[in-house]
Amino acid sequence: MRGAVSVAVALALLGGTTQGAAAAPAERRDSAPTAVTLPAGQLDPAPVPPPAVSELDRLSADRDRQLVEDFAEFDEEEEVREAAREALESTDPNAIRDFLEHGEAEARQRAMDRKNAVDTANRAEIEAMRGTGGPFFNQEVERVLAGTAKDRADFLAFGAEIARQRDEAEEQNEKQRAEENRKRVEMLASVGGPEVKKAAQAALATGDDKVISEFLEKGYQIAAEKDSADQEAHERAQKEALEAAAKLRELAEKTARAGEARAKLITAHGSAVQALKKSSNAMSAAAAQSRQADRMLAADRAGKQLSDYSAVRAEVTRQVALADEAAKAAEVAAGQAEVQAEVLVETGLTHGVRWAEVAQGISAAADAAVKAATTAQHAVDATAADAAALDAQNSAEAHAEQALKWRENAEEHAEAAARTAAAAQQQADVAA
Repeated sequence: MRGAVSVAVALALLGGTTQGAAAAPAERRDSAPTAVTLPAGQLDPAPVPPPAVSELDRLSADRDRQLVEDFAEFDEEEEVREAAREALESTDPNAIRDFLEHGEAEARQRAMDRKNAVDTANRAEIEAMRGTGGPFFNQEVERVLAGTAKDRADFLAFGAEIARQRDEAEEQNEKQRAEENRKRVEMLASVGGPEVKKAAQAALATGDDKVISEFLEKGYQIAAEKDSADQEAHERAQKEALEAAAKLRELAEKTARAGEARAKLITAHGSAVQALKKSSNAMSAAAAQSRQADRMLAADRAGKQLSDYSAVRAEVTRQVALADEAAKAAEVAAGQAEVQAEVLVETGLTHGVRWAEVAQGISAAADAAVKAATTAQHAVDATAADAAALDAQNSAEAHAEQALKWRENAEEHAEAAARTAAAAQQQADVAA
């Protein structure tokens, strides 16, 4: 289960999204030459050279190709990325334009069909789980069936296991109390006085937890009083029984604390994973806006006019805020995981403590995504400044500033990707 979450987290974090890079409208510029029929006996004229390609046509074609390259590299849907790559690799001169006009929409429909098929399968799998678990598990089954496709995918990925663990924890508490009582009576049956042993053995022979509990509440005292003739032996047996019971009670309390802490730690880890997904998506969206600003600047230079960069700036600012919010949530989750890990260390039952280290790694990766998104925001600002300075004497300085921000943008994205990969590897190591 943990391996599946880790792979899911690693794939979700390294994929990224480029929403907002919608295809710009363009017209088909290719046209078939018109055939000319010559009178008999007349020589064919010299071949007419193809019409010259204007600078505007060239820039438009370059812009279209860059847009398709963005689809091929950054689109969240594999079907769209594959269709874009096929268009880029095609020898058909109309392949790029065909992709933008209808190929993208067709690929996106295929992706939607695939997702719907996956959700249909997920729903069928979850419906088969109805009534097969404890109270909390059955409640979660009904909740996700009435929820979204993501709810159902998350339930199969990790939610079902968490729900089962919660039901098992409740059931385990009752079993632990019964087991503790049984061990105490077994101890009394071996170290008590003659009457205590006899009564304890009779209670154990029934195999009934209620009978064993009643013996501890009433029967033991009655049997102990009958052993009053050997008061010293009775007191020694009672003391040993109480000491053993205290140790068992302490162990049971530690086990209960460790189980609760482990469940909370896993929940905190899941929260950190979700926060990292959000920060990574925001980082990718901010990067898309910086590329959009650069394409606008290229168009401004070609058309010698100034575009309005306010929408791009507003969107990249929004994505930085989203990334920052997600990074803070990841930091909170990592702190919660650390607290629960300390509880596990205190009890001496340290199984699962390394999930706190994974949560810390995820928090660091989310923080790196914020930095990368912020750098993309700076790149947009620098691009807008470069556009404003096209007719000013400081154009060269503004262009240099833009190049610096783009370089920083690339470095921040590389660092964020490295941190994300490290977090995914750490999860894989822990799950193994």
